[in-house]
Amino acid sequence: NRQFCRLRSGVFQVFRSAEGGKVNTISLAQASVSLHPDGELEIRSTSGAPGKDLLLQAADDDEAAAWVDAVNREIESEAKKEQSSQHLMRNGTAMFKYNYSNSKRMRRQFWISEAGSELCWGKAKTDEDAKDVSKVDLRDCIGIIYGPMT
Repeated sequence: NRQFCRLRSGVFQVFRSAEGGKVNTISLAQASVSLHPDGELEIRSTSGAPGKDLLLQAADDDEAAAWVDAVNREIESEAKKEQSSQHLMRNGTAMFKYNYSNSKRMRRQFWISEAGSELCWGKAKTDEDAKDVSKVDLRDCIGIIYGPMT
């Protein structure tokens, strides 16, 4: 049963066939890759998510080594993007916060707390303990939606 793989934009995907049928997806922002004997390569998720490890068989050792090199380049690229994003968020940036209760948006300054555990926002980046600063634990955050309104 031959499966097809795609490496694009920091994501490694496995499909049932060339037409689709996604089997597995690993974000390379939190992954490692290693080369095994006989053309095997292993991509392991370091996020702790279950079912995200892959053991793949290449046609030969040279092809496996080329895949390992390509995956490692993507892992390094994703690590740089993540560092840049973390730097931006620790310093703070202005964004619009959409208020679902009155359907209005408000310009707010967003940043990650010094401890790196909370997303904070307010009219200005101030002391994180100030009463006009709102916070949410990053473990409760799914993501930030890009766009004028959702």
